[in-house]
Amino acid sequence: MNNNLPQDPTINPSEEALTDTTLDTNKDAHMYAVPATAYVNSEVVDTKDDIYNESNPEDTTFALTALENVIRQRLGIIEKSQQEIAELGQQLKDIMANSEEYYKAEKVAKEAMKIKKQIKATIMGTQEAKTLQGKFDEAREMLKDQENSLSEMLLEYYETMHVKEIDDGEGQTRDLIVRVKIAPKKFK
Repeated sequence: MNNNLPQDPTINPSEEALTDTTLDTNKDAHMYAVPATAYVNSEVVDTKDDIYNESNPEDTTFALTALENVIRQRLGIIEKSQQEIAELGQQLKDIMANSEEYYKAEKVAKEAMKIKKQIKATIMGTQEAKTLQGKFDEAREMLKDQENSLSEMLLEYYETMHVKEIDDGEGQTRDLIVRVKIAPKKFK
């Protein structure tokens, strides 16, 4: 984990955020990401052995505040990285655009794509292709519905049982992948 984070101006330097995080997996408590090492008033506090749950609200509040600060810092790093990647990608495109050899090859490729598109349209216009395309779309939609339903059930199973594996119909143990992503910024 890269913890070389830029300093968040909203954090007092003497109350610097986390250097590492761990998950409290105590089965009797709700799961919280908690700081493994934190700095409070320039004093190092080792929190790896502390358990944060509803019975200790001050610790929970501290852990969640520290976690929120780290999340904000990571979001800033990700946004800066995305901007840098976009700029570098544009620079690469500019290099390609300045190459005469690349320009000629791209022109040939576009012409070939145009011919390919015409042939595909002719083939897909046949009754056999239309029938197969309908069956394909229907099967794909059914699979998507089944996967979404399974995903909801697995999330419920995970939240209830607090385990990351389940046996399938063939007796194989399957790992659960629990992943949360943040939505893009909303522009007002």
